[in-house]
Amino acid sequence: MRFTWVAVMMAVMLSFGCASKPEEEKSPFVEKTTATKNSPPPKEKTPRKPKDDGKPDVAPSHDLAGKVVMVNDGLRYVVVDFGFGRVPAPEQRLGVYRAGNRVAEIKISAHSRNSNFAADIITGTVLNGDEVKQ
Repeated sequence: MRFTWVAVMMAVMLSFGCASKPEEEKSPFVEKTTATKNSPPPKEKTPRKPKDDGKPDVAPSHDLAGKVVMVNDGLRYVVVDFGFGRVPAPEQRLGVYRAGNRVAEIKISAHSRNSNFAADIITGTVLNGDEVKQ
């Protein structure tokens, strides 16, 4: 009895599955064309003109720039983080800027870890968060 019931259910499922026509697969990446044999070819699209809104183009900066993350006034050294940009060479002298004004000069030492570099304070006073530039 069980076998008959399973066989009937399988036959019903197969008959409904085969009775319907499979629909065409619709892809979001394929455009539908409505062209017929007698219709003219589609017009070519004109290229877009660049938008001139008065804003300057933005380009990545390859300048040497970092930020002071630690200051030791007693021993006159700082730790500077240069992030993922260019890194300085040992013994290179760089300026320290606060609010756009040069406030100190530092000399990069050979000690570094990842993107953090130690530097000696040559002149001026340095605070956490000051910018370091070439």
